[in-house]
Amino acid sequence: MTISGKGQHDSSFSADTGMGECLVTGIKNSEGVNEANFIILYKKPSSKVAASEIARQITILKNNTKLRSIKDGPYGGSSIMLGGEKVGFMSSAEISPGQEFKLNSIRDLSLAQSAYQLEHNSTLWLPSMTESDKISLPMSRLDGIASFGPYHADVSGKNGRKPRGPFILEDSDGNSGDTYPVLWAHDAEVERCIQFEHDKAGLIHAVDDSNFQSLLNSKAANVLATASNCHFNQNFRFNSQSTAFQFTSRLVIGGRAWLSVNLSDDKKEKALTIWGNTSVGLLLHWWHANKQQSGRGNIVKTALVSLPVLDIGKLSPKQLDAADFIFDEFKERPLKPFNEIADDPVRQELDEAFFTRVLGFDIAMFATNGPFNLLRSKFDNEPSIQGSKLK
Repeated sequence: MTISGKGQHDSSFSADTGMGECLVTGIKNSEGVNEANFIILYKKPSSKVAASEIARQITILKNNTKLRSIKDGPYGGSSIMLGGEKVGFMSSAEISPGQEFKLNSIRDLSLAQSAYQLEHNSTLWLPSMTESDKISLPMSRLDGIASFGPYHADVSGKNGRKPRGPFILEDSDGNSGDTYPVLWAHDAEVERCIQFEHDKAGLIHAVDDSNFQSLLNSKAANVLATASNCHFNQNFRFNSQSTAFQFTSRLVIGGRAWLSVNLSDDKKEKALTIWGNTSVGLLLHWWHANKQQSGRGNIVKTALVSLPVLDIGKLSPKQLDAADFIFDEFKERPLKPFNEIADDPVRQELDEAFFTRVLGFDIAMFATNGPFNLLRSKFDNEPSIQGSKLK
């Protein structure tokens, strides 16, 4: 769901979010900043009487100066109650023309508030942490630390009958003898670990036109130059897939499902791969993704550039060495799908290893009743993560 055009005084609309209704009301203030109130209902009102009572509470909250905001700490939204039962919440947030509404399809606002703190304030502030306990982290947009491979059609695609990308793709077992290795499609069972190999081999198109053949050969060389060890899952199926970033043992061209992310240093790419598969990395992936499809989060190349990530370039050589060691320790250990993160002992160990041994966090953060465990458990109730597998 997106908004376009200028904010209008007291405008509103609703949309089905897969978990009920999302009502958005907006107002453009004198400074030109668009503010919107988001009302998330867990399910549609069962009657006109219920709808009337909900509307009455929304009106009260709308005029309440203490309405919870996305900018607040991870305390959740302002509750909407019906007969003693919480049926939804209301929150305010800034919006911009053309910007996706990230708050739709979210059940627990505290997750969004934690993601906002990381993205905008470079602060880790998870639910159950006090304001005095929050931790500063070096954060960056992904395009601030990395370059990216080409759009998949520029690897293997056509313009009409003529090749657009230089390659025909053939199946590969990921062996090291392929001249143009490509990580192209998804296979969820193969992708449980943070390291796995390419699935296709590229063969340059052979054409009769010598000038066009030279162009294809040149394109192939240019595409190969974008190959990397690190790759990003553009179409993350939250309720069946396990890995958001992955690492190949040799330089590989990114494809339709996996886009190459190049930091020009394999230790940095290993650190980014680990970060992207921690609970906090997944929180930001989920927050940044287009969640219009239930159980799936899509981040295309144009949106990937602004994905908030740990600024790997700020890690010291000692921290990178620690991340390198952790990568080797975990690279062949299978992770459960994202939607099963609360019951995934390997993901829990990965969180603890990365945040304590690389970033120096206190081990108490990872106790049974600690904030990391709570974060993972909150994902259990998110419809955009669980999809049809919502518990």
